[in-house]
Amino acid sequence: MTEHLENKLEALLKRTTDKRQKVNIILKLAWIYKNKDIYRMDALVQDAQSLLSDEPSWLKEQARTLRILAFGVYRRQADYPKALSLALNSLSISEKVGDSETQAGAMRVIALVNLRLLNYSTALEFETKALEVYKKTGDIAGQAHAMIGVGLVYSRSKNYEQELEMQSKAAELFLSINRRSEAGIALNNIAYMYKMLGDYDNAIKFAEDSLTIAMEEEAAYLECTVRDTLGEVYFEINSYEKALVLFLKSFEISEEFNFRRRATKILRHIGKTYVAQKKFKEASSYLFRVLERAKELGDKTDIYLSYELLAQIYEEKGEMKKALIHYQKFFTLKGEVFDEKADSRLKLLQVLHQTETAKQEAEIVYQKNIELEKRVEKRTKEVVKANRQLEQELSNRASLYAIDTAILASKNLIAITKIILEEACKGLNADAASLLLFDENIQQLTTVTWHGFRAPFSKRPSLSIGEGYAGRAAQDNEILYISNISEEPDRKKIMRTLWKDEGFLSYFGVPLIAKGKLKGVWEIFYRTEWQPTQHWYDFLETLAQQSAIAIDNHALREAREVAYETTLEGWARALELRNFETNGHTRRVTLMTERLSKAFDFEEEEIINIRRGAILHDIGKMGVPDSILLKPDRLTEEEREVVESHPEKAFQLLSPILFLRPALDIPLYHHEKWDGTGYPKGLKGEDIPLAARIFAVVDVWDALRSERPYKKTWSDRKAIKYIREQAGKHFDPAVVDVFLRFVDV
Repeated sequence: MTEHLENKLEALLKRTTDKRQKVNIILKLAWIYKNKDIYRMDALVQDAQSLLSDEPSWLKEQARTLRILAFGVYRRQADYPKALSLALNSLSISEKVGDSETQAGAMRVIALVNLRLLNYSTALEFETKALEVYKKTGDIAGQAHAMIGVGLVYSRSKNYEQELEMQSKAAELFLSINRRSEAGIALNNIAYMYKMLGDYDNAIKFAEDSLTIAMEEEAAYLECTVRDTLGEVYFEINSYEKALVLFLKSFEISEEFNFRRRATKILRHIGKTYVAQKKFKEASSYLFRVLERAKELGDKTDIYLSYELLAQIYEEKGEMKKALIHYQKFFTLKGEVFDEKADSRLKLLQVLHQTETAKQEAEIVYQKNIELEKRVEKRTKEVVKANRQLEQELSNRASLYAIDTAILASKNLIAITKIILEEACKGLNADAASLLLFDENIQQLTTVTWHGFRAPFSKRPSLSIGEGYAGRAAQDNEILYISNISEEPDRKKIMRTLWKDEGFLSYFGVPLIAKGKLKGVWEIFYRTEWQPTQHWYDFLETLAQQSAIAIDNHALREAREVAYETTLEGWARALELRNFETNGHTRRVTLMTERLSKAFDFEEEEIINIRRGAILHDIGKMGVPDSILLKPDRLTEEEREVVESHPEKAFQLLSPILFLRPALDIPLYHHEKWDGTGYPKGLKGEDIPLAARIFAVVDVWDALRSERPYKKTWSDRKAIKYIREQAGKHFDPAVVDVFLRFVDV
């Protein structure tokens, strides 16, 4: 139903020309997007504010815009003072104009912010006021929503009985008007309250009732929220496997429907569950993902809670220095919101005390060991052996962490696999290793990386499946182990020179499998006869699995990047086919902009986004009618306004596409001028993004040297003179200096 209304409003927005009607449609759409896509909601509110800037007397619309903006600031940035200021402003205006709906909505946002700030009495005051407003206007749904809000305040202040009463009334009201999905929200809140009360049977019952409604109504957000609640219940009763299944399914739904904030919270729950299971490697992996996403979303709550969990992990592992660092980050960030400096100092002192105590205990144990050493020689040997095993385990964990870091930090497959091979040799005590990648198209294994060889590694010819030791391991899909190569009947035929020159004796061929498919083969070499243990095999399989996943992820990433670039270039070619005078322009300015940008020390990822922005710089012209775009004569003032709207059309077209958001500087700002006389925003000087300033020079340079219906091609000398004259007017003087040196080269 919501999707149908959304499509209907989007279509109506495109057709309407009445400014007030357009503002009202935009605000309705923005509220629909509040859970679905907070960034789309933000873009819509900005559109509304732009329209309202010329109509300051439209107070009702101003109040509604401020209310939505306050909610957006609260959700996106967790900037509580700003959100509170905007909501209070909305409340003041809505009270003046008698807009009860916006008045109540602003009160609810004020309550929400105060609830997050732990100001329970103020939160309850404003939720109750909102409820009274809804009762006066007869808004049943509004009353039910306000009751949920009141119930949440009771919950946070640990008044669970009144919370249950409010949520039950809200559910009844929603069901009375057939708003089943919202009734499901209230039932889920009831389940959560029973969890807080320790009544897990009732918690599970109400959560399952809510889940049934969510699945019947196809309410994706409710479904993932309820699964999250059920997961927390099972977590509290130590059913970690059940909890993990529920969290993972909830995360899957959140990712599918782009519930980014909910997905981040669920990732944290997954990490917390792994912490409870003492699976610190998995927990750390998920918590670092939470940090990355939460920083992108500006969600301080998820950030500081993740720091706390990471600190607990390091404390459990005895890495007190790292624990202290993360506790400090946790309390610093938490203090910004809740002012808990005393709590911070107390916790840090506790950890320091524990660390000092641990050192003292270690010293006592050490002294006792010295005193007992002569009498317990046998025991000492056992301890030495145990320490060696522990060191090996710590070394293995360090290797796995180094590999994880390499996979996350680099997009270069060769660089990643080199680190994997180095860590593999270290962790497996191997003398050398090599990696052969499998090309499914030609059914061949080819060596791409190696480590630990005495002489420069001469690249071997590709192998077919079944050929050589690596081919046999790939064919049998299992580890091939040869303890003594000198006893092999075919040793003279296979890698003869390599064995002789390097002095290898033992060999392992390890197939790398991801998603049921062969990705390559590891070869592990020893110069002594190696007898592997079960622990050794376990570590080998873990490393092999990481390698296979890294190779598979790299292939997927490359395919995705190719798809992105092909699509963007296709769009650009489509525009050029439509506007034949600019044929080849996009390719030329893209190459030149990409090369020129490298002189400004952009990162590799930024260069990619600059390239994409350059390819799509004129995509907004798709929205300009042919009668104007292809007009051979001088444009009228009205026609020029249409043409000059193309940067904002580009922003509207591209901003909903997640991977293109970092590439919007050029499409939106490439017609801005250094002196502030450009369009569409009239930005000036360094307020214009650097990428757009670079592109502006390149774009004009190519246009001057290209023939148009209204002008002939300029010579290089004439074009350079013009660009030099426009430094400080149209162009950034610093960019012009670099550009002129670039052209000379």
